[in-house]
Amino acid sequence: VLATDDNADRQKILSHYGSHAQDTTFATQLLYRLRDGSQNAGRALEWLESELEKTGSDAEEIIISEHHTLSSGNVTTGNIIRGLRLINDVDWTVWFEGVSRIDTLLREKTDFAALDFFSRDQYRTAIEELARRSELSEFRVAEKAIELAGHVLIADASGAEVPQAEAPDTDATVHTDVGFFLVGPRRLELEKAIGYRPTISVTVKRAFSATGWLGVVVPVFALTVLLLALAGNALDHLGLALPSIVVMLALFAVPASEGALAFFNTVVSLFLKPTRLVGYDYK
Repeated sequence: VLATDDNADRQKILSHYGSHAQDTTFATQLLYRLRDGSQNAGRALEWLESELEKTGSDAEEIIISEHHTLSSGNVTTGNIIRGLRLINDVDWTVWFEGVSRIDTLLREKTDFAALDFFSRDQYRTAIEELARRSELSEFRVAEKAIELAGHVLIADASGAEVPQAEAPDTDATVHTDVGFFLVGPRRLELEKAIGYRPTISVTVKRAFSATGWLGVVVPVFALTVLLLALAGNALDHLGLALPSIVVMLALFAVPASEGALAFFNTVVSLFLKPTRLVGYDYK
């Protein structure tokens, strides 16, 4: 187009590219590609210069502006990369435990620091769950658990502050680890002390756990009987004699019970989480 004569058609076609010439990135790239170009490059440069003059700019100004933009972009990209590397290098578990008030309180009052990470996280999760369904904050829940565990400081006969469980006139059975109240068998005492309101699902799970071995035997036995009844009904429709049906059901009883137990375990595992034993970090 630039190689043609300067006529109305040429001006009409180039008028559609005027907005592109005002883009500093486009104009800079065009100047770069026209460097040492063909004999028509001069006309292209003239057209570009004329379009830039309409906006009060020139080739040198847009090149400087584009270089500044690229430089600032490179600096920003470098800062982002360094920031991402720093984020990746930070051990966020250590950072979180360092700024958490709950962790600080438990470390000062209990043997929380001696536990492994998964046990500490189990304590934190328990405190969070208890606080969510009570009127107390997580910090107050942790304080209440420490008080119930006998770690609260009291004044002895000499006036010195000692843990309640270590006081001379304190029953030895009073002291126990704070984990007994957070994730152990004495959790109900802590829930009652903080006004915890269990959800329906928690209530159902606890009712099921309270049934003990009957909660396993009865459902498995019922499923086994159901499978045997279905199998017996199917054999009866096939026209087999009663003695044959009895023999077949006797042979089918063991695999039916195993299938019922496997089905029961699968269903229960969807609703009940395994209980993890609290462990100490011996590093």
